[in-house]
Amino acid sequence: MDALMVGLIYQRLQDIYGADLKQNAMGVAASYKMANNLFKFHYMTADDFKGTDGGSDTGGKLWALGVDHVFSKTTLAYINYAQAKNDNNNNMYSVVSGNGGHGENLLPVADGKKVKGITAGMILNF
Repeated sequence: MDALMVGLIYQRLQDIYGADLKQNAMGVAASYKMANNLFKFHYMTADDFKGTDGGSDTGGKLWALGVDHVFSKTTLAYINYAQAKNDNNNNMYSVVSGNGGHGENLLPVADGKKVKGITAGMILNF
């Protein structure tokens, strides 16, 4: 399908933070190109941590919507909205990259709370 892209994601993590922890995460990503716009959707869910250091209600979910608009070969603008929901015994998931490479402030997240964020920007290639 020329304009539609759909992808499935599966990830199995183990030895998280050097502890006896395992976790499965899965999701779906989709985008649809219409004229100079690319509409994007992403949904991820993470199971509870398993292992001797695991616990119940320790997973989370994330979804995001966004659109890219191409003005020219060198100029692209984007806007995205994302929301992460931590389970009641988890505060690990956020909508900000853990790398903090773009000047983001990594704010604390409380157990079981939602985190919401919006980002907008422009990319100029020269």
